Amino acid sequence: MFNVNVRSKKKLGRPHAGMGEHKLPVWRYNSHKKAERAAVLAEKFEAIKDRPVIHWKPPTYQSWVTNLQRQPVGMIDLNADVWGQEIRKDLVHRVVRWQRNCWRQGTASAQSRSEVNGSTKKLRAQKGSGKARIGSRKSPVLIGGGVAHPPKPRDWSYELPEKVRNLAMRVVLSAKFKENNLFVIEDTMLDTHKTGELIKLMQDRWGDIQHDLIAVLTAPNELDPNFALAARNIWNFDFYTPDTANVFDLVKRHRLIVTRSGIEAIEAQLMAKQDKIKFQNENMPVVNLATAPPYKVFRHKRKQVIAARQVDMYRQIDDHKMAKFAKEKATGTQRLTFPSSLSAYRRFLDQGGVNARVPIEDKKGHVPFAERIMPARNPNVPHRSKDLTDKPKNLKVAQE
Repeated sequence: MFNVNVRSKKKLGRPHAGMGEHKLPVWRYNSHKKAERAAVLAEKFEAIKDRPVIHWKPPTYQSWVTNLQRQPVGMIDLNADVWGQEIRKDLVHRVVRWQRNCWRQGTASAQSRSEVNGSTKKLRAQKGSGKARIGSRKSPVLIGGGVAHPPKPRDWSYELPEKVRNLAMRVVLSAKFKENNLFVIEDTMLDTHKTGELIKLMQDRWGDIQHDLIAVLTAPNELDPNFALAARNIWNFDFYTPDTANVFDLVKRHRLIVTRSGIEAIEAQLMAKQDKIKFQNENMPVVNLATAPPYKVFRHKRKQVIAARQVDMYRQIDDHKMAKFAKEKATGTQRLTFPSSLSAYRRFLDQGGVNARVPIEDKKGHVPFAERIMPARNPNVPHRSKDLTDKPKNLKVAQE
């Protein structure tokens, strides 16, 4: 009934229209503003209705192609799925950690107090010496004693999904392209195998990158022997093929020089892996419940039950939204735009729109309904909420 001032604990009167700053505003809907807005929109539409419609197209990725003399010889179109990915530092970090862990030898070892050679006799009395209490000579606090929680030989490697590795590789290549660190050359043909000639060429034509770490990516069996021999004694040159290129090495190298054939080979390999992953996801093996072990049967049925509950939940939400949408449309107070999310919109289209309400099927055509997964409850068997000590009705018990 009253507003209370926190500091003085005084009761203030109810605010009314004559209290100045405490006056409550009265909001009214001005219908004339709606008419003015409609007139402005109609005028704008008349101004632009005759303009041609330009449909948006995804950007094309291209790069100059040069020779070793750095003279342009053409252009090449790059695959947007390989060279136009969003920069994901988290994926690159995951893959680099995975690579380094897989490279670890895991041979570090030390002896614990149970493995050190020595006596377990108590060195001195517990009390009376004025010094700290101490027990065995093999205690970790003494010189020559064991190590507390020592490292032992172990395998540091672990599994990482192939789609994560594939996407991280494409992210690294996209980063090289967006940072202008990608150089596409026609081939690697050199007239001589002399290292001095290649150094001179780098100083004259490639002076801006001659002191950076350079990764040269070529197609299999494409690298010129003269170029390989000339660059073998240069510290900042490393050669890769699509099979040997990896995320860690490309992140460490500042510049990436790729041949035209190397571009085609790396794109074909990455896209083939992506199609393989997509095919595997779409063609997951079906669990044979007749021959599968019990834990697989339980896991399979649990996943189906969870999927069925989610489908029922989304159907209830969609039905509620559709009912509200129809009511607002009928009364002229439409505020809800159905559906409100992209996932709901996809389900809305998959179900045939407003006029069709069909069950959502999975990729194999199975309807994940709980009534199809779980058998109907036997009325003779008592429910968990009831007293389990009651005997079921119409159930004959075998006499012992």
